[in-house]
Amino acid sequence: MTHTIELPYLAQGPLAEAFAEQTKDFAFLYDRGTFAAWVGTRWSIGDPENLLLKRAVNTYLGGLFSQYPEPSGKNDYRRVLLDSRFRQGVVDQVKPLLPPWKFAEGFDRDPLLLGVPGNQVLDLGTGTLREMRREDRVTKRANVAPDANCKPVRFLQFMQEITLGDDALSAYLLRYCGTSSPATRGSTAFPSGTATELMGRER
Repeated sequence: MTHTIELPYLAQGPLAEAFAEQTKDFAFLYDRGTFAAWVGTRWSIGDPENLLLKRAVNTYLGGLFSQYPEPSGKNDYRRVLLDSRFRQGVVDQVKPLLPPWKFAEGFDRDPLLLGVPGNQVLDLGTGTLREMRREDRVTKRANVAPDANCKPVRFLQFMQEITLGDDALSAYLLRYCGTSSPATRGSTAFPSGTATELMGRER
């Protein structure tokens, strides 16, 4: 059984509607007055001059060219799909059709997820790395990725210095710092003892 793909009417409006219905990569952030675009590895907030949207629409229209029946005469009606002014008209009509999202509610909802280089996301709750997914809607990114093979020699030396070689206190402070991040701060009790006692007491 052959399935026939229903092609949109070859005009800017129907093509814009068809693009908006099939894309999951764009949205309008009405609380920021800008667009969000999924670029395959992360969400990009803000699209100067609509370059990302233009590229996506151009790719979509170019892919449709060969799907329309070839003309019988000399004039190829499909060439309008390659016309820059026609394409710009489709882009203009796509914009108001994109889903309206609120950035404050739609992005960075999980404070324990952090984007890192390598198209990955770090789960601060479990310390695990995985591939970034569209549904994560993570925009916050660090400039470095965790390396399990990297030993923090200088930091461990610092911990030894401020605790005067007290391994138990050093371990406690590390656990405390790990559970007192902005994401989990409300659930962690402040450590007992004064700052002087904990962070550099003299013997």
